[in-house]
Parts: sequence; structure tokens; C-alpha cells
Amino acid sequence: MKTKNRIALILLILAIIIAVGSLFYAKKIKKDTNNSPATASQTVSNSSSIESSGVSSATQVAAIWPKYTNSKYGFEISFSDIWKNYKLVENLTNGSFEVKIDFNLATTDTKYENKIATPISIFVYKSSVFNALSDNEKSVKITSNSDYVFSYKTWNEPPSDLQGFTDKELADTIKSFKLK
Repeated sequence: MKTKNRIALILLILAIIIAVGSLFYAKKIKKDTNNSPATASQTVSNSSSIESSGVSSATQVAAIWPKYTNSKYGFEISFSDIWKNYKLVENLTNGSFEVKIDFNLATTDTKYENKIATPISIFVYKSSVFNALSDNEKSVKITSNSDYVFSYKTWNEPPSDLQGFTDKELADTIKSFKLK
């Protein structure tokens, strides 16, 4: 009987040690995830570019301006200081474009749903698809390569708290677009 009690006590102690260790491990993993390099929906910091993951509806906080690099589609775009802390939202195809990449900023303007404004969206189309679109369906073409057409749309009017985003600022940002 004494041996059974000892075994039960040892098993109970082991179970407690495993449970406590699991809690510490889970907290460490959560902390490491918040501080690790960019992946689909993690905060990005202390880096010079975001490598696009190609994940549907990925959100990335870009405390890493001034440059966004998309290795999958082979382009980069540069930003001025006013873009600091933009959030990147990547949406995969809706049937016409390959990917739409929104460069979002937080706003306090109540006209904006979810307090998010999108100064610029970049669209990537297969060339044949873009050419087949009607003029009403097309966004403004930036450039193209042998596989893709790159285009953009900007907001109609900036939120009241983001008046520094002038038409010139948006045009300068689009002019920085480069194929890699």
C-alpha cells in the first residue's frame, strides 16, 4: 500500500510540474511571437522591409518604413516619414486581381469604418486579365513586367486627422514604386 501511495504522489508531482512548465512555455511562445520577424499577422519591428507572405488577409504593422518589398511579385515601394506605423493588409484574388495590398493608417475620423484609412492600395493583375478589364474596372496603371500589371488606387479624401497626406505625398509614394 505504501508503494502505491508513493507512486501516486510521484505521478501527482510530475503532473503539477508538467502543468506549470506548460504554462510558462505558453507564455514564452506568446511573448516570442509578438517580438519575432514578420509573418502573416505579426507585428514587425527593427527591419528594413517586409517580405510578402502571400497569405490571404494578412495584416502586418510596418514600424519598419521607409520601404516595403514584395518578393513574390518582385517590387518595392518607399515611404516618407509621414507613413510611419502603417499597417499592411494583403488580400488575395477576388477573381480579377492576383493580390490587393492596402497600406492602412489609424485615424480618429469617425467617417472611417473601424478607424482605418487606406491612402494607397496596390493591385497586381495578370497582364491578360488587366487588359480585358473595362476602363471603369481598372485602377491606375503604374507599370508592368512580363507577368503582371501593377496599378493603384488612392483614397478620395483624407481623414481630418491625416491632412499631411497630400496628393503630392501620395504621388511621390507611387513614383517610388520599382520592379526588382
